[in-house]
Amino acid sequence: MKAVLAFLSLALLPAVAKIEQIHISYTGVQGELAVDFVATSAGSAQAYTSLDKSTWRSVPATQFHALTIGYMSQALLDFKGISAGSPAFYFVSGGGDNSTIFEVTPIVSRPEVFAVYGDFGLANDVCMDNLVAEAAKGTFDSVLHVGDWAYNFDDDLSAVGNQFMNLVQGYAATHPVMPAEGNHERCSACPEIPELSAQGEPNEHNFTEYKARMHATALFAGKNAGTNTARYYSFNQGLTHFIVFTAEAYLYARDATFIANQLRFMKADLAAVDRKATPWVVALAHKDWTMEAEAFGDFSPILQDAKVDILFVGHVHYYNRFLPYDVVTKEIDQASVSADGSTYTNPKYMTVIVTGASGDHEKDDKYTKISPSFTGSENYGYGLYVAHNASYATWDYKTVKADGAGPANYADSLKWIKTA
Repeated sequence: MKAVLAFLSLALLPAVAKIEQIHISYTGVQGELAVDFVATSAGSAQAYTSLDKSTWRSVPATQFHALTIGYMSQALLDFKGISAGSPAFYFVSGGGDNSTIFEVTPIVSRPEVFAVYGDFGLANDVCMDNLVAEAAKGTFDSVLHVGDWAYNFDDDLSAVGNQFMNLVQGYAATHPVMPAEGNHERCSACPEIPELSAQGEPNEHNFTEYKARMHATALFAGKNAGTNTARYYSFNQGLTHFIVFTAEAYLYARDATFIANQLRFMKADLAAVDRKATPWVVALAHKDWTMEAEAFGDFSPILQDAKVDILFVGHVHYYNRFLPYDVVTKEIDQASVSADGSTYTNPKYMTVIVTGASGDHEKDDKYTKISPSFTGSENYGYGLYVAHNASYATWDYKTVKADGAGPANYADSLKWIKTA
């Protein structure tokens, strides 16, 4: 459908918008963003984009109704051709209401900073205020959420998920959030949403609310990756190729076809990575091999053969940074580790980082240092990943609030250096 130019006055925007749960994501195409949003009443949905807040282009949105959530819509925000670092603007409408105008930076002009966390709930949402504040200050550009949302999306007839996503909107409406699913996204009793089944979402009757709330990721990043789902997909951003996958299909609503399709995708996707364009490869999942051994019996050889650099996971509610380790042979590449453990130079094996301590009602777990862990903490917090150039990437974990016996000022920093 051809886009239509529309000229709108800010005076037409209502003082109180009835558009909720707005969050954007990457599509895998430079200069594009995708948006999910929810209207509280029926009516056609649109998105509007601008480079100057004067001339607006209207974009049609897809829409379906989820009984306990609302009128859920998805649209493509096309800013292709925009210069790196330049601002752009958008707002969305549905049910006769408009959102406020949001400013975004579709292409950052410096090495991109990704905030990384998992296991983030509505109750005890320790990191929420900090994430909103740090996003406003420009501390990070985008987010990688490695599973377990809201605790749980479908609780209290979806009221918990709705409230959580409204809080997340404080940064997710302006900073792309790339999702992964966790075990808390399962909801086998959730009513089926026919539109998701009709549009090719696999294994519909479980993880329903995750797929509904992240449907723009499926429609755009998932489609561009060839999977048409937000459960497993990939995308390039800056100097990094990201691959997202799930171990949950091994445990919930087990589906042999889904498992086989995901493994086939992982092998083909990682084999096709152009290391000249994206010298860093980062995997995102909710669990590692210590948490779901059967799944990683399949995943580990694929990740190792493809020389994936980093695997970010959550599930266990603490911070844990591993030494370079071959899950298949059980070998630690100690030779690549600096004396103080702060630098891995030409590591032979993937680095696993558990960052599941952003805050939820289950509280944090006790960290105990067991090989191949190098350091960790049960303090609440999240980390920042940056690929600076083809040979240098960094990770910084920061404590947001102390918990239990852990030091209040715990922090961890790691450099990866590749010279070969």
